[in-house]
Amino acid sequence: MIRAYMRVSTDYQDTDMQRQAILNYIGHSSNLPNQQIEFYEEHVSGAKQDRPVLNQLIKSLHPRDVVIVYKLDRFSRSLSQLINLLEDLHNKEVAFISINESLDLMTPNGKL
Repeated sequence: MIRAYMRVSTDYQDTDMQRQAILNYIGHSSNLPNQQIEFYEEHVSGAKQDRPVLNQLIKSLHPRDVVIVYKLDRFSRSLSQLINLLEDLHNKEVAFISINESLDLMTPNGKL
């Protein structure tokens, strides 16, 4: 299953641009065969440690799932937090893709 995480900082913003970029990427990717997509949408500042939707996403993961985000800063606000999240995904045997940074942990270069 593909699990797309989108975050905006305030209730006045929307995730339409992130959602469209994710759908476009999936539609043009040969690495992602037709799979069900589940969207997780969060409206909270990235500076906050407590992000309930992200926590829900992490808890819902199964081996061979794929987590996809538009940009790394939508997923994490610090390098240490990013490393911890990616390590958690790796331990769960979950792939990770960040579109903007062309980071695809499903590829050999991405794993490196």
